[in-house]
Amino acid sequence: MKLTSPNAGFVRLVADATEKWPKTKAILLAGAALATLSVSPAAALSLSGSGQYVLIPYGSGQDILYSELRGIRDRIRVMPFVKADAYMAAINEYCFPEEELKNDDLESVATTQGIYGEQDLLKAHEKAETHLRGDQNACSPARDFVERVIDELPETRLALDQFVPEYRLIEAAIAALDEADAVYEEQQAEEKAANQKREAALLHAEAVKRQQQRHIEDCASYADVADISTPEWQKQPHARIVQLNSKSRQIKSCGDVFSAAEIAAKISAHKALEDKIRAELSGETREAVKAGKSYECKFKGLAKIIISVDRNDASLRWLTIGKAEPVRYFVGNIAGSAKTADGKQVTIYADHIELDGKSYQGSCSTETAE
Repeated sequence: MKLTSPNAGFVRLVADATEKWPKTKAILLAGAALATLSVSPAAALSLSGSGQYVLIPYGSGQDILYSELRGIRDRIRVMPFVKADAYMAAINEYCFPEEELKNDDLESVATTQGIYGEQDLLKAHEKAETHLRGDQNACSPARDFVERVIDELPETRLALDQFVPEYRLIEAAIAALDEADAVYEEQQAEEKAANQKREAALLHAEAVKRQQQRHIEDCASYADVADISTPEWQKQPHARIVQLNSKSRQIKSCGDVFSAAEIAAKISAHKALEDKIRAELSGETREAVKAGKSYECKFKGLAKIIISVDRNDASLRWLTIGKAEPVRYFVGNIAGSAKTADGKQVTIYADHIELDGKSYQGSCSTETAE
């Protein structure tokens, strides 16, 4: 859209700004000017180059426009119309002219100057009245001044007539820029909120993904028995049975990873391995019974421990620590607990023993002791 001739001052301002500012800033000023010509700020901004106005800091355009506005206001203030209108009224009041001075155009132009020059007409009239009331000799020079202003009015008012539309245009452009800043701020807030929502969704999705991956890995672990089939675990048959039972319970929650048939097959495999371990334990017990001897347990920090198998009940054991009296207990994951002859509590586990509140690591071997 082409700016009309009354907007020449603004066109010049935009041209000057182009030399001082990045192109986008000058474009936005042009967009703001378009907004004053019955084009909405949003439409004007859309003309400013695919939304590039977002590169302009808040208030930067307004600062330039306010500076231009002050310059126009200063040039309007030095015009003589307000002063001449005030003295015209004071002359009629205090100088007793033969013919009253009257000029409607001067009054109209003085009002316009007062508005756009931000001048107080009442104060101007009071000042002129005070001057002429106190000095009658000033009447003649004052009348000459007023008549000269009236005579030159057709030409001198042209500058004011050009300044006024420029003034209005810049005011409207400032308003358009303020609205553009408000729109941009709102857009930024919406974009920030959308980004935060997007980031939160991504974080949540990533957390869910990690959780799902951990669940899949856990389910694979529940299905696999390799981790409890190492040489170290082979020495702890009762602990292996506990782990197998735990895996069988936990794999039941993996219906989203394995089919029902797969889960049943895994549990069946666990049970088969457990039965095998128990059979081996039973076989070891029978061998110990047949041998009619005891086997040695080694726990760090304790004296020599001997386990004796009860010949009449293979599920019973006799524990002897050093020279203490034997303590009978049942075979199981927790092998059993009792009190020693000297009153200390003893509990035998697959891989350690607890005696008098202290834990000692070690294990028992089914190899018969000499």
